[in-house]
Amino acid sequence: MSRFRLATLILLFLCASLSAQEQTELDKLMVRRTPNCFDIYYNCALLIPQYFSEQKFDSVQVLLNYWETRCGPSVDLLKTKLLFAIHQNSFSESLYDENIIEFLLYEQSYTRAVKKIRNDPKLGHVPLFDFHGAEEFEAFTSTVARNLLLEKQPVGLARFFCEAYAGNVDSLFIKLKAPELEDTRLREYYERKLENTLRMSEGYWSLFSGYWTPRGENRILGNHPVLGAQLGMKRKGFLYGLVAQFGFLNTSRPYAVRYEGEIIETKHYFGGFLGFEGGKELWRSQRHELDVLTGLGWDGFDAIESDKNRKAQTINSLNVNLGLGYRHFFKPYSAHHLGLEGRYNFVNYATHGGSDLSGNTITLRLIYGWLGNAQKNNRLRAFGYK
Repeated sequence: MSRFRLATLILLFLCASLSAQEQTELDKLMVRRTPNCFDIYYNCALLIPQYFSEQKFDSVQVLLNYWETRCGPSVDLLKTKLLFAIHQNSFSESLYDENIIEFLLYEQSYTRAVKKIRNDPKLGHVPLFDFHGAEEFEAFTSTVARNLLLEKQPVGLARFFCEAYAGNVDSLFIKLKAPELEDTRLREYYERKLENTLRMSEGYWSLFSGYWTPRGENRILGNHPVLGAQLGMKRKGFLYGLVAQFGFLNTSRPYAVRYEGEIIETKHYFGGFLGFEGGKELWRSQRHELDVLTGLGWDGFDAIESDKNRKAQTINSLNVNLGLGYRHFFKPYSAHHLGLEGRYNFVNYATHGGSDLSGNTITLRLIYGWLGNAQKNNRLRAFGYK
């Protein structure tokens, strides 16, 4: 009987041990973590410089392939891939797609920011890198790029990338316009991105004062100052907007209008124009723009002022106009500007038996306004577009 009890105790002990072991293994499985892209970046940043210095280039290539397979393209990965390919004499444009332009824009802005922070004691507290070892990895890629320039003396695209990753990012995209890079994919990607940037929408508003002058029999109305405002957007070089314009000051000579069945003379004038205005950019540089303009709206003026004894009498007309506009921006790619507009207005004021007011008008405007898109302007500035 005692042997049976002993065997039972041994069996229970073994079962408990096995259960505890299984639980321990299960606990290990529950806390096992798959490395994320930050882990992979962190470890590659430590291992790639080590393998490179030991000339274990096969291992470097394995790490680059693993990094790309698990995480996809990134700024630091592509930089390292391109420099390694140049070092191994295996560089080709198949290593990148059009996203290379966005990566180069980031490299340019990041390099400039790092230089600014390092050169300004007031910014010494600003962190430059995401983790311990990132600064060393950045120094490694910069050193490789500089050594390639000295030792291999690359030409064409290889030289372009080595200079960019060595920290020479000033006029980076202007260098892409060199004749030897004309037929490259990189140049094609750049021109495509630049064209897309130029087509980005912009908003605008403006305040203006100006001068309204009649050009036909309506000259009896005389010239009048105007004030107004514009609000709209610009997309793919086309302007779309709304405008409100008001003219004031009485006429110097009386004119006749029909009022409640009678012809009476008046000098009163208060004009207004509400409508839609459009246009097309003809030419644009960093600080100048020339546009062809058009517009459609409702034009008119109060000929009889309202008071407690009578209603206002308004003379109205459809207004179709054409013109030219010029903007001068205060700084390259800034939004604030001064402008000039000249418009020829086709109108037909009818007085129904009063003075002949046939003829068209001209409007001249001096404009202060804002036209822009911060992202677009920053990209054009980075591209060195003129």
